[in-house]
Formats: sequence, C-alpha cells, structure tokens
Amino acid sequence: MKIKVRVSLATVLLLTLVLGLNGVYAQDSEEITSYSINVKYNEEDKILDATEEVKFTNNYEDSLENLILHLYPDSYGSYETMPEMLGGAPDGEITEEKKGDIDIKKVLIEGQEVKFTEDNQILDIKLSKPLKPKESIEFTIDFSVKIPKGMDRLGYYKDGVSITNWHPIMSIYNSETDLWDTNPFHPIGESNYSDIANYNVTLEVPKDMEVAATGVTQSEETKGDTKVIDIKAENVRDFVFMMNKNYKVISKEVDGIKINCFYIPHETAENKEKDAQIMLDTVSDSVEFFNETIGKYPYKELDIAETYLAGGAMEYPQLLQMGGYGNFSENYKESEMFPFVLSAAVHEAVHQWWYVSVGSNEFEESVMDESLTVFTTAYYFEKEYGKYHGNGVLMDVINNLKYMQPQRTPFSAGVDEFVDYYDYVDTIYRRGPALFEDLRKKVGEEKFLEILSTYYDKYLFKNGSIEGFLGVIEEVAGKEVMNEFKNDINSDNYTLDDYNLSEEEQKKIRSTEQKMRLARTESIYGTTFSSIKLRALREEKIIIVKPSVMEELEATAVNDVIKSIKKNLPEDNDKIIEVKSANEITEEEINGNNIIYFGSIEKNRFLKDEKSLVKVKENQLLLENIVINDENPTGTYIIKHPKNKNKLLINVFWNKINWDYQIGALFTSNNFLWNQVYDYRIITEDHNEILGRH
Repeated sequence: MKIKVRVSLATVLLLTLVLGLNGVYAQDSEEITSYSINVKYNEEDKILDATEEVKFTNNYEDSLENLILHLYPDSYGSYETMPEMLGGAPDGEITEEKKGDIDIKKVLIEGQEVKFTEDNQILDIKLSKPLKPKESIEFTIDFSVKIPKGMDRLGYYKDGVSITNWHPIMSIYNSETDLWDTNPFHPIGESNYSDIANYNVTLEVPKDMEVAATGVTQSEETKGDTKVIDIKAENVRDFVFMMNKNYKVISKEVDGIKINCFYIPHETAENKEKDAQIMLDTVSDSVEFFNETIGKYPYKELDIAETYLAGGAMEYPQLLQMGGYGNFSENYKESEMFPFVLSAAVHEAVHQWWYVSVGSNEFEESVMDESLTVFTTAYYFEKEYGKYHGNGVLMDVINNLKYMQPQRTPFSAGVDEFVDYYDYVDTIYRRGPALFEDLRKKVGEEKFLEILSTYYDKYLFKNGSIEGFLGVIEEVAGKEVMNEFKNDINSDNYTLDDYNLSEEEQKKIRSTEQKMRLARTESIYGTTFSSIKLRALREEKIIIVKPSVMEELEATAVNDVIKSIKKNLPEDNDKIIEVKSANEITEEEINGNNIIYFGSIEKNRFLKDEKSLVKVKENQLLLENIVINDENPTGTYIIKHPKNKNKLLINVFWNKINWDYQIGALFTSNNFLWNQVYDYRIITEDHNEILGRH
C-alpha cells in the first residue's frame, strides 16, 4: 500500500538548514568543538602569546574524567622527536634556536585555575566531576609557542613564518577502549588526528605582515604598528597560518570557490607573477576536476602559500603550504610530466578531500590518507593528460612497482610500525596507491568512482577508516570484492593482480621514461646536448643546416655527423629531422624550429649575428663577458634559440686554418652530441651551456 506524505516547503527548508548544504555533519553544529583564540606574534623573539577558549561537548557514550589535548609543537623540542623534515632529517643534535616548544601557563574552568599535566606532547586536564554524555564544558588555556628556526612545517626562515599544528587541540576519545588518543606526532609520516571544529581567531601581527590562513578573514584593522586580523573558519580539523611581509596575492574563482595564490617576489625572478599564475591555474584545474569527480569542495576559500618549506609541500585545512615555485616553462602542460612543485600542489589539493573533508587517523592508518591521495592525484593526471603521462596511474603507480624492493610492512600498519622512513615511503606512497588501481580494475570505472564519491559523502566532516571504506566497497561492489580488498590492505606481500602490458604499451612506457630522465637532467643542469634528444622524443621538428659550399673532406665530416645525429634520435626520425643547405632555409624556418647549424667561422651566420652568444675575433672566443684565447677556435655549443625561447640552437663551427685536422678532431666520436668531454665548459646564469673544443 502506498502512503502519500505531504511535506511543506517550510519543513524542507528546515531540514536543509539542519543537515547543511554539503551533507550531514559529524555532530549537530551546536555540538562541534569551538575554539576562540587571541594570538599575538612577537616578531623579535619569534614567540606566539595566546589565549584559547574552548567549548567542548561530550559526544561520546562514556562520562569523561579528564580532557586530553595534543601539544604538537613539543615534538620540535629534541632531535629524537622532531618530525622528519620533508627535505630530510636534521643532522645530529639541533641548536636551541632550532628547537620549538609550547608552554602551558595556566588552565581555567569557570574562571578558576585547575590542575593539569603537560607531558609527551599531551595536555591532561583533570575534571572536578565527570563530564556526562551530551554535557558541555568551557575552559581557557593561556599558552605561548616558541617558533623554531628552520625550513620545516612549523618554523621561521628569512622573512617567512609558518605556523602549523601549533595550538592545544582536542584529542579524540575511543569509546571501545575507553581511552583518549595520546599518540605523539611521530617523526615518520603524518600523525595529527582531530575532529572538525569551529574557529574564531584574532591575530595580532606587525602592520606590514601579510597573512594566508585557514578560514575567511572577517575584518582587518591597523592599530599603530600592529595589524589585527579577525578570521573565522567552520568545520575544519585545524587552524594554520603563514606570514611574510613580502607576500603578493592573485586570485580566481572556481565553482564559487575563491582560490588565492600567495607568492614571494624576488628581484632575480622576473616572471614570478607568471609562475604564481601557473600555480594558481594548476590547483584551480584540479579543484574543478575533483568537484565533479568526487564531490564538491565544502569551503568558500582555498589558499596556496609559497614558503621556505624544504623538500616538498604540506596540506592543511583550506591551505596548501608549498616550497618555492618558479621558472615554469610556458608549455609545461605539453611535457611528459609536471614540474615537481606543480604535481605536489595537485597532491596537496587532493588532500582537501582526503584529510580535510574526510579525515582519518593518520597515525594508525596512513594508507587511507597518503596512499589514497597519491592514487587520486595520479588518476587526475591520467584523465586530464593521458594514459602515458609521467604523473598518471600507469607511470607513477603501476610502472613504479617494478623498481621496488620486497614489501616489509602491511599497508594497515601505524606509522610507529615501519622499519624506517624509507619503508614508510615505499609502502604508503609508492606501493599503497596500487591497491586502489587494483580495485578500479576489478569493479570498473563507474563503480570505482561511485565508491569514492559514496565514501566522501558518507564521511564528509567525519573521520573515515579502513573499516568504513570496506563497508562502502561492500555496499557498492559486493562482499567478495570487499574481502579481496581487505586481504590486500592487510598484506605484507602484495602484488598487483594480472596487470599485463602489451609490447606497444611497454614501448610507450620506455619512451616516457627516457623523456622523463632527460627532462630531469635538463631541470638540474640546464640546457645540455641531451636537450636536443629530448625535443626529438617529444616529436618537435629539428632542422639541420649544412654549409652551402663545402670542400670534399669538410662535406664528408659533416655528413658523417648528421648520420650520427639521426642514429641517436627516434626510429622514425625522418618525420622529425630535416636537412637543408644554408642558402635554402628561410628566416621563418630558422626562428620557428630547433636548429643544428654547421659552418666554418668565415661562413657561419650565427657567429656573425650580433645576438649570438659566441663570437670569434682573431684568436679568441668571446662568450658574453668571458674571453677564451684559442689559436684555432673550433667547437660546439647549445643555447636556447636567441629568437625563440621555446626552441634550441646547436652551433658547430671550425676555423679555416688546418680545418681538415680540426674537423677530424671535433668529430672523432661517432656520437659527438652525447660526448660531453671538453676542455672548457661554461654555464651562464640563465642555464645556457657552452661547450668548447676537445
């Protein structure tokens, strides 16, 4: 029997307000922990002085005898507990200025000071009477934070200050064990763990300080030498902020979300705003993709903040803490892989879904934080840039497995169970993402995306888990698939099931790997002779220009070298390489392509060009402000094309005097383009490389 139910518009509106526009909250809004923090930054002493008022509701089934808060800054107090820096652990003992510390001055409940203990990164507040389920309590903490010097997640360096995991933050109670979470921040991996909360933060900083922070700025007022900023953040797991007096910011809107990119100008970085725009566009593109693929980003703003962070990037609620960015190529999207800092930005953006919106216990189950994020990042690159993109699933997840050592630790292990940092990275970052690719292969694309979106919707503003993810798999794909995934995630001997690649796929993988190696070399050393091979593998056209008139031995030597060049380029190089005489090539062809130009000093048009990097005068080679004496100048150099910065120019030149001997010496190697042994080698400031005669 069908029953008709009439629901009024008022009832619908009321339900919408109660449930929220983005899904059901972890608790009703009035039950969420709230923090009101007044914090003043003492620039001279690098100290934060703060008062934190906390309203906490007991949403657990048990009465609570005490309250536990994490004091993560204490992890910076010694070498043994200091979090592993993204750029590597510090060597040996750390100096006093590199140590961090949080000092709890007093705790008040209802205006009265109460007893507490501060030990092993934990603040333990004893209650005079048990806090019953659904009862609330308000308390105040006066504290200060000594900011360590360094390029880590919490620290100051040069003109930048990074404030993360800095304030006393409520722990999570486990009703099954009747215990609070007291895990310290572990040196390996990530291990901060918290529920969502609401924040109202008043921040006092020097008036010329610019700030990127979690939440949305409500007001900003200058009082003398101080600037007071009021910031509000709702339904977030933490509150962080970055400061720099030199910050500039550019913004754009995506799907109603304001994305801000903070960057640090530098006098030697002419294109810093352009690089910041590339960073902003990269993150914006990924946010738009994941809004559509997984679920809508549930906040109004997202900040990207350039800092002096060493070795990588870090995620926080509504904020991506990045290392330095710059010198991005304009055609970076056409390359075989993204520059590291841009791919890292996409990874941290994905964390806004896996960690910020849907939390997890990173100490106990890193696989549901980092492994899922690495896979989802690779999935983005596969869908946006193709199956064989270097940052995609095939190259960055599947192909990586063949280079890995045998697995030592199960995916489901806590961070304190890994043998060392490398075991953690291999298991969680490199091998773990394959679990999710295996799941996608088993259930198909449509159901796999349904699993991700269902998990997101179900645990939005909550903490998910391996158990919760398994429940979603069973709901969407059935018990058999769930049991297979369960066995895999608990395994310490995992192999990806039946991922056989065709010979054509393997060939494309090898080509991509080669391009990635050459691109990495170029990013480190600048333009080298290997750069022309990279352009050929990318199927960019290369024109070899021969002298119009050559003597017999001269012509033989040049033709032999051209054969050598072709031998070292892709098999179908006839589509890529074109050989022309100097008298038949047009100016348009020279300016629009990669060029390898042969010519004697007397006839070499590039050596006579006023814009040429290398010029010959009597018995000297003139390289910008450098003079090299050489009686018989002959040689080869490669530079960015003087008239087209996206192309390369190789110039091979020789002297008429004894030219037969010189060409013979110059081209002795049958592989001269990749033989880089020279009498002199000069790299200019813009990474143009000049290689002299043998």
